[in-house]
Amino acid sequence: MQKQIDTLLSRMQKWRDSFFFKKIEYLKNGWALIMVEKDGKQRNFVISKDYDKNTYSIKSFKGAYEDLHYMEDIRNLEDVLIELSKIF
Repeated sequence: MQKQIDTLLSRMQKWRDSFFFKKIEYLKNGWALIMVEKDGKQRNFVISKDYDKNTYSIKSFKGAYEDLHYMEDIRNLEDVLIELSKIF
């Protein structure tokens, strides 16, 4: 689990440090990386993985209610990065 999070953070270095505040939450059924844009656009991104699944999910939204993008059943970290690059 921690290795997956560390790998994701390392691979996202160029986006994460320049554009986002980040928070990692360890939940009962999985983990989530929460990123909030620094530039005031109020876009939020959540990358999550359940402990009992081998897939990831990405959700992006603006403010509290406006969904912008949602994708689930992403098979690996490389595909997570590809999806994120499409969103950014």
